[in-house]
Amino acid sequence: MAVRWSIEQQFAIIKKPSVTPTIMKASDAISTYTQDDIQQILHLALTKQSRNGDLEFSHQQLVEIAEEMNIGLDALQSAKQDWLINQSSSQQQAEFDRHRQQKFKKSLGKYAIVNTFLVGINVLLMGGGFFWSLYVLGFWGMGMALKGWNLYHLAGEDYDRQLQKWNSGRKIRQSVHGLIAKVLPG
Repeated sequence: MAVRWSIEQQFAIIKKPSVTPTIMKASDAISTYTQDDIQQILHLALTKQSRNGDLEFSHQQLVEIAEEMNIGLDALQSAKQDWLINQSSSQQQAEFDRHRQQKFKKSLGKYAIVNTFLVGINVLLMGGGFFWSLYVLGFWGMGMALKGWNLYHLAGEDYDRQLQKWNSGRKIRQSVHGLIAKVLPG
């Protein structure tokens, strides 16, 4: 069942108590909207309003908005809890992605340094002869290309599995560091 709100209810939630709402002409909009329409309109309105300056709401204002939209306190609290979990998950994914990128950059650095050294040795020892270092450069380069591909194209279950593995390892490292800090203070 689609929930429909009037224009007054919709625009009442995007105003701050000290801000006068913008009045729309009745001819500019239809009189009822679906829940999806409301979400899209309000998201756009909040985005536009936040571009003009900082737009932050207090918890009390959030509760008042929910009350005006006939959203119960339990539903609001549950939605807020889900939002916090999603925020935490997004932060973990961003941290995991940064870790993977840093690890790849280190590998690229090692690849460049070692292969430059090997090509240099090959040129000094062999002169213009057989370039065996190109084999190392090529095969290692293919491995690096695959790592790069996986870094930017890993998704779905594979990504989730690697994220879970990384998160488990991180928790173990944190536990070990905590234990060491307790055993060997200062």
